[in-house]
Amino acid sequence: APIRGPLAGWTLDATAQWVHGTASQADAPLPFMPPVHARLAIAREDIRVAGLRLGAGLSLDAAARQDRVPSPPPGLVACLDVAPGEAGCPAALPGEFVPTAGRVLVGGHVGLRLDAGGAVHAVTLRVENALDTAWRDPLSRIKSVAPQPGRNVTLTYRIDL
Repeated sequence: APIRGPLAGWTLDATAQWVHGTASQADAPLPFMPPVHARLAIAREDIRVAGLRLGAGLSLDAAARQDRVPSPPPGLVACLDVAPGEAGCPAALPGEFVPTAGRVLVGGHVGLRLDAGGAVHAVTLRVENALDTAWRDPLSRIKSVAPQPGRNVTLTYRIDL
C-alpha cells in the first residue's frame, strides 16, 4: 500500500557492512579489509512548490577506524615510528600496513525539473563531503600519501527528449 501522510514520496536508504578477514595460517588480519561502514540517505524527488517540481536529499556516510591491519614485515617495523624517508625507511609505507581514522561524510542535493519544448530539463546541485572532512580510504593502496577528495560541488544540466 502506498505511504500516506507527511512521509509520502520520501525515500529512505540505509545500508551497513561489516567484513572480518583473517589469514588462517598466520592468524593475522588480511590486508585491505574495510572497517564497519554505514550509510543513511533520505530524499524526495517530486516536491511541488508554486508549480515547480523540485527534488532534494541528504546523506550521511560513516566508517569506523581501521586499525586491524597486518603487521609490516620485519624490515618495515622500525619505520612505524619514524618520519617517512628517514632512517632508511620508504617515503610511504605500503597501504596494507597503514591504519585509517574513522570518518563521517555529509552530502546532499537539490534539483529542479521543468517540462518545456517536449523535453524534461533537470538542473541539479550536488555536494559531497560538505564539511570538507579529511579522510583516507582504507582500501586505497596509496592512502599513506594521498587523502580522498575534500568538498566536491557539482552542477549538472540534463535534458531528456
